[in-house]
Amino acid sequence: MSWLADRLRQLLDERNLSIQRLANEVGIDRSYLSMIVHGKRVPSEEVVRRLAHHFEEDEEQWLFNARELPGLDEVRQKYPRPMIDYARRTIENDRRRRKTRYDLTSPSYQAFLGSRDDGMGAGEFVHLSIIDAQAEDVLRVFRECVGGELTFPLEAELLVRKVASLDVHYDGEGYLDSIDRSLLGCLFPDGVLFRVTNRDRTIVVNDSQRFRSVTTAFTIVHELGHYLLHYPKDAAAAGLPPTYCRSGHVAPSKKDRVPPREWQASRFASEVLMPRDKVIEVLGGKKPGDLVNLKHHGDRFRRIFGVSQAAMEKRLFDLGYRCIMGRYGYANANLTGDG
Repeated sequence: MSWLADRLRQLLDERNLSIQRLANEVGIDRSYLSMIVHGKRVPSEEVVRRLAHHFEEDEEQWLFNARELPGLDEVRQKYPRPMIDYARRTIENDRRRRKTRYDLTSPSYQAFLGSRDDGMGAGEFVHLSIIDAQAEDVLRVFRECVGGELTFPLEAELLVRKVASLDVHYDGEGYLDSIDRSLLGCLFPDGVLFRVTNRDRTIVVNDSQRFRSVTTAFTIVHELGHYLLHYPKDAAAAGLPPTYCRSGHVAPSKKDRVPPREWQASRFASEVLMPRDKVIEVLGGKKPGDLVNLKHHGDRFRRIFGVSQAAMEKRLFDLGYRCIMGRYGYANANLTGDG
């Protein structure tokens, strides 16, 4: 890893910044910055100066240090202990990791590890109560990491880095498109290298222009759901852990079922990005079971949580709200009114 890449990663971590946010503040493309942070792109002098200026550090020193750029190591020291090992550690031995790594020894996680598959195959069955508890644990740890109350919309990239030590790479090179043009994102877990950066433990987001209307936060946290809910069991099984990918394909009919792991990861993402208590607050105190007119509440809801219309409607439906004036099938209340 180059000096510049190491320094940027250090500053991102120290200042609780995401690549997305830094790119916006400096005024450069996020996929381009992602390549710099991962040591795969040598930036121009102008970009180095802008980055140094942004962090209020000496521009000439940055230029001098950046000239060394040795390139990415062939392969970093492999491999970190499989995540399943962390899950089996005692809470006492894991206390020092809680501020930087998700606590996989929590009672809810232990319950998940011991849950039955109910004939659906390894890791296919995860009870909703376990998914919801996992989301609560993630938000608790993230709150500890940032040292205060959470602000919405959550910075998903920062969350997965702080909570689970996962990298995020914005794929502007077309790597995911070369696999399948419907891919919104993929998770490369422990031991599975993402060949563009030669790193594992990476969530790759398709940065294609055609997906810019899709909220990347949901994709990032969706992949974190796979990492926490499904990867540990897969890592414990024989063979190489799989790559987990989120597709933009829409089910052709209502009869088509979403694969269990996909809706579980999506449910987890909804719980993290749109916590129940915050939803009630945003809706002015309305509680599950109440009528919600999305024409009146939708714009503010999407802005505060940073989610799409579909994700909003599905979340409200799952919480038990009766919605009207929606765009999708989740507007299930055949009523009219102001809500």
